Amino acid sequence: MSDIVASWEVPLVGQAHRVEFEHGSATGKRVVLVNGLEVLRKDWLFKLVGEESFEILGHKCIISIKAVGGF
Repeated sequence: MSDIVASWEVPLVGQAHRVEFEHGSATGKRVVLVNGLEVLRKDWLFKLVGEESFEILGHKCIISIKAVGGF
């Protein structure tokens, strides 16, 4: 089962790249896919917020995970 919570089309060097972000809210698992290929995986994290860095064609990209709302 996929936990994709966000996706983006990122234009770089004359073409669009599809970035998908999976985040398991119960497990903290994080996976980043670029054009369908896994470029980052963290299977177990205790913190559910933070940043994940990866590259597309040598360009640094950052996904920032923040808590929104409250109880």
